[in-house]
Amino acid sequence: MTRYFDAQASRWDADPAKLTRARITAEGIRALRPAPGGRLLEFGCGTGLLGLQLAESFDAVALVDASAAMLAQARQKIDALALNHVQTRQAERLPAQPPQDAVACLMVLHHVRDLAGFFADAHALLAPGGQLFVADLYPEDGAFHRQHADFAGHNGLDPEALAQLARAADFAQVRHAPYFTIEKTVDGAPRQYPLFLLMAQKA
Repeated sequence: MTRYFDAQASRWDADPAKLTRARITAEGIRALRPAPGGRLLEFGCGTGLLGLQLAESFDAVALVDASAAMLAQARQKIDALALNHVQTRQAERLPAQPPQDAVACLMVLHHVRDLAGFFADAHALLAPGGQLFVADLYPEDGAFHRQHADFAGHNGLDPEALAQLARAADFAQVRHAPYFTIEKTVDGAPRQYPLFLLMAQKA
């Protein structure tokens, strides 16, 4: 769906619901962090809504996305805010980086086909004691992405199944809880889509 996100980039931040979702996700992540500082990588960052909310809590931030247009929007905001400790990188999967203290993704993992590979890559990327944060949809009936003919991801995700994948990748202290609800009109009717926030820590 990279072409869709490229086309949406210039108006992505115009949706106040996305801004609220990123703010509340950032609050949830900060509440689970033992202390500020360290390195953060946000995977599937889009225009940087989540990573820039968290920028003041980290010494270095890497915003990673497959969409060049989304990253261009993020760089405009980085430059406007003079955030010298925030960088962008275009990649379709978790890239090789210096060891990170946190990896976060918001509404991204349901687009990733190889979930076990994602957790293995995240574990390899994190420093000892580093934390992985995944915020995403609970399982749904497929209506959430029905208007996107090229969607080839998951119809939401079972956080307990993800927790098992995290443990299989040698993560410890895995926990998850509901924390936000997306309200969306589907086929002319209002629908609610709850999200979970999962945290897994590298031993």
